[in-house]
Amino acid sequence: GLQVSVEDGIIFKEGDSKDIGSLIFDVVSACTAVGDLAFGSRGFQPLTFEDEVATLLKNNDFSFNRNHPVRGKSREYKVDFVVTTQHRVSYVQALSAQSRQGILAWVNATFAMWSDIETGEEKVTRKVSLLNCETDKITDGDVGLLTQKSTVFRWTQQKEFLYSLRNGSTVGEPHASSTV
Repeated sequence: GLQVSVEDGIIFKEGDSKDIGSLIFDVVSACTAVGDLAFGSRGFQPLTFEDEVATLLKNNDFSFNRNHPVRGKSREYKVDFVVTTQHRVSYVQALSAQSRQGILAWVNATFAMWSDIETGEEKVTRKVSLLNCETDKITDGDVGLLTQKSTVFRWTQQKEFLYSLRNGSTVGEPHASSTV
């Protein structure tokens, strides 16, 4: 899941020099996982939702930055992903909370962030909320609130999510809309 390679017994990962911290972290994580398997102390932990999103974006050749600082009208925020394509930029916030209380905090913080960040024309910079629908604690009210300020996709709508990032709209897509 970390997209590292092994050659002649050496674990490595290739990428841009600007991503050196992330590359080193992935290699160290892979080494730790191998050590855990070898010594039986604990198993490899599954990817977090944000890691799953990053893997999906990498596997589909998107250019993106993680935890990107964006200045709002009143303060600075960290957007989970800034995805850049030829004609647009998409800010993507990924819901990864598992409890109802965590989801409420995430939805409220994301709504406040989307409300505070001005992006100009939606065709140039888009705000996207991506929901991990593996939890059944996300309500229609949560989706409705986020839909007021962003385009909303559930994780089960990966095809539509990727189409929207690449083409900038949900028009013409099967099963995708801003009212999930």
